[in-house]
Parts: sequence; C-alpha cells; structure tokens
Amino acid sequence: MLYIEQSIKKYLEDLSAKLPAPGGGSVAALTGALAGGLISMVCNFTIGNPKFPDLQQNECMGILSSAGSVREELCRLIDEDVRVYGKVSIAYKLPKDTEEQKAKRAIVIQEVLKEAMQVPEQILKLSYPHIGERLGKRDHTTAIHSCEKVARDINRNAAFNQKIMMIKEKIYKMS
Repeated sequence: MLYIEQSIKKYLEDLSAKLPAPGGGSVAALTGALAGGLISMVCNFTIGNPKFPDLQQNECMGILSSAGSVREELCRLIDEDVRVYGKVSIAYKLPKDTEEQKAKRAIVIQEVLKEAMQVPEQILKLSYPHIGERLGKRDHTTAIHSCEKVARDINRNAAFNQKIMMIKEKIYKMS
C-alpha cells in the first residue's frame, strides 16, 4: 500500500498509531510536497494575472515547473521512507541470543540504517534551495531571517508598524 495513493485521514491514523512507520522522514517529505503545492498554487495565480505586470512570467513558469518536479519526487519519498524504515524495524527484531547472531544483527542494522539515511538526505536536497536562488539569489534562511526581523521591528518601531499595516491594506484591496 502506497500512502501517496491513500487518503490523508489514513496516513494520519497510521502516523498516530503504534506503528514503526510512517514517521519523521515521510512527514518531512509530505511537508515539503505540501509546500511545493503551495508554491505551484501561487505561481498559477500569478502567471498571466494583470495585477502583477512587473513579474517575470518566464521566471514564474520556471518556478512552477521546478516546484512540480520536486513535489513529485517528495511524494515518492513519503513511501520510500516508510519502505526503508520497515527494513530497519525488521533488522532490530533479528535474534541476538548468540554472539554469531549479535554480529550478524549488527551488520544488518548498519546496512539498513545506511540505506534509511539516504531518504532524509534526498529530502534535504529537495528543500527548494534552487527556487530561493531564482528568487533574488537567496536561500530559505534569508526569508526566515527577514520575517523574524520584520516581526521584531514591528514591535519596536511604531512608524514601521504603521507602514506594514498600510502595505497589508493595499494587498487586501488588490485581492
């Protein structure tokens, strides 16, 4: 059974249950795929919209394409993480009564852990750094830092807070 072909409800039920998987890796992949979906939604609302004449339409189309590809790969990794973690779970259940069994078990555990570590590594590589690069040559940490700085400045500076409120008002009027 592939979770990507099941309902969100089924995924959440299994995630909440006393099961070895799905777990953190598949949740990370799902979260990334959801973010990719939101990026695609924003691009689809932006491309061709006369409210945004200054945006580079080709740039948005490139981002849309990249987000779709990354989202598909992250969806694949949701189930890949479940598959490889199943192997880890089985390896930890191998017998360990004799020294020979303990040695064999240790080798198998190391092999499956190496395989299982590849999924989170792939997820990290797909965390949209290339999209940040295309949007002003910055990565996601710059956006996070900027949001935190704006939040701090709003609390410290009444004039800045007023400017932010005016910008929000303009945005709401546009939608």
